Amino acid sequence: MTTEFAETSEIHRLVGVRVTAVAPGDKTVGMAWLDTASSAAGGTRIVNRITTSTTIDDTYDKVLVDASGGAVTVTLPAITRDGKVFGIKKVDSSANAVTIDGDGTEPIDDGLTATLSAQYEDVSICAELSTTKWWII
Repeated sequence: MTTEFAETSEIHRLVGVRVTAVAPGDKTVGMAWLDTASSAAGGTRIVNRITTSTTIDDTYDKVLVDASGGAVTVTLPAITRDGKVFGIKKVDSSANAVTIDGDGTEPIDDGLTATLSAQYEDVSICAELSTTKWWII
């Protein structure tokens, strides 16, 4: 699938590729988007869907969380550089919470966790190395 869109008078071509990775007892399906016009525009973006508590790393980018089977905790990686951003969204309508937890004692804004409780609620979280703090942006 190829999609074109105009952004500040530049044409960007996005190429979508379905990605399936299989590990023993686990199947992860995601979607990768490659902006072929500019690496500064973001390069490859990986969309992961998770249904159980997961510690994410730099290979994650956008995280869709389905907590219909029970509460899910998304644990952020240790901050190793400025500017890493994760987008995390609760996609199910259950009453089960999605908790976002900083690595160890790394805070998210002024707390150790952030919670998504409503369907389609989402956050973008950005790392700041000098303070070893995650910021909701």
